[in-house]
Amino acid sequence: MNLLRTLAQAPMPCMAADPVQIDRLRVLQAAGLVDAHIPQPRRDGLTQDPAAVHAITPRGWKVLRTNRIDAELSQAPGTQRVRPAAGERSHRTG
Repeated sequence: MNLLRTLAQAPMPCMAADPVQIDRLRVLQAAGLVDAHIPQPRRDGLTQDPAAVHAITPRGWKVLRTNRIDAELSQAPGTQRVRPAAGERSHRTG
């Protein structure tokens, strides 16, 4: 969420070269929260070309507005919500 908030304040396109930040961008992209071009790591496995974030998606803006990411992620393409089996207790609190 912090990276998404930071991106909301940045002019687009926004470049990211830090490997940790690029990994976080992959998560945001997989969740459908940003439109980004993230190159594959180089063959040496040690270097990575910078990623370019082109836009925050409508889903990303909604997450920022509502400050709720869990409900949005359950609707992201390729994801599904895992529920406890009958008789098991959920570990969620609140």
